[in-house]
Amino acid sequence: MLFIIQVFPHIKVSALLPVGEAGLFNILKSTLVTHGLGGEFIILTMLIPYIRSPREALASANIANIMSFFFITMTVIAAITVMGVGITARSFFAPFNIADFLPAVGIKSFLVFTWIVGFWAKVALSQFVVTDGLVKLLGLREHRPIILPVAVLLVVFSLTFYENSTDLFEMIPRVLPGMALFFEYLVPTLLLIVGLLKSKSPSGKAPA
Repeated sequence: MLFIIQVFPHIKVSALLPVGEAGLFNILKSTLVTHGLGGEFIILTMLIPYIRSPREALASANIANIMSFFFITMTVIAAITVMGVGITARSFFAPFNIADFLPAVGIKSFLVFTWIVGFWAKVALSQFVVTDGLVKLLGLREHRPIILPVAVLLVVFSLTFYENSTDLFEMIPRVLPGMALFFEYLVPTLLLIVGLLKSKSPSGKAPA
């Protein structure tokens, strides 16, 4: 938040006008990628069984979701009002570009450090979720036998799916919306319905 406050002298509110110039359809279309990234919070639900109080976990997840939404929104507004729509749209990591307008020494190093820590935390969490899911799916007693194979597969897939970061960012708008709709919304919803039917079934099993 202090980072955004420091760019206040460079903010031009006129860059946000006119509001809705692209039209409602294009605005809604542009939110597909955002919903795909936001849907990744479903990964956090995999941690609920390991938390002592699921109710407190749900409250914490909601608070984290709201705070993330707030800070992302403020960062996007700051980027547009400082750099303009065109530069912001071409920026892979907008806060890093905003740092060019700040006199503070070492701000870019701090942003890169934050980005790297967040990236590896996300990778570690994703690997845990995949490993834990495979353990339950295969009926294994412990995680150790598949930790290394899963890590190797993640490295191989990351190197073979996209040759460089340019290919990655070009494919995200094409692939992520549909993939997110299926894995982050449709599959969890179906699992929730099956779980509710199973809990209401007298025998404890979902009806055929």
